[in-house]
Amino acid sequence: MNQDKRIALRLNAEEYQKLTTSAETYGLSVGRYVKKIALGSHLRKPLFSQEMQQQVIHELNQQGKNMNQIARYVNTHNDGSADWAGLKLNLEIMQENYGAIWQLLQK
Repeated sequence: MNQDKRIALRLNAEEYQKLTTSAETYGLSVGRYVKKIALGSHLRKPLFSQEMQQQVIHELNQQGKNMNQIARYVNTHNDGSADWAGLKLNLEIMQENYGAIWQLLQK
C-alpha cells in the first residue's frame, strides 16, 4: 500500500514529552504510536520495560552461547576424556543464571 499522505501536528514541550514517553512504553516510534492511536488500534502495555526486555534478551543470548560451548566440548571429548566435574559445575552455574533471569521476570 502506498503511504504518500502526511500529517503534521504541533505540540508544546510537555505534550511532546508525554507522547514520546507513551510511545517508548509500547516500544514504538512516536510516528508509529500516533498512527496506531489514530487508526483505533488496541494497544496493550508490554509486561516489561524496554530496558528489562533488552537485559533479559542479552542474558539469554549469553546462556545460549554457554550451552553451545558445553555441547561443543562434549562432542569433541566423546572419547571419555571430558572433565565431568567441570561440566557439572558449569551446568550448575548456568542453572543459577537461569534462576536470576527468572527473578528478573518476576519483578
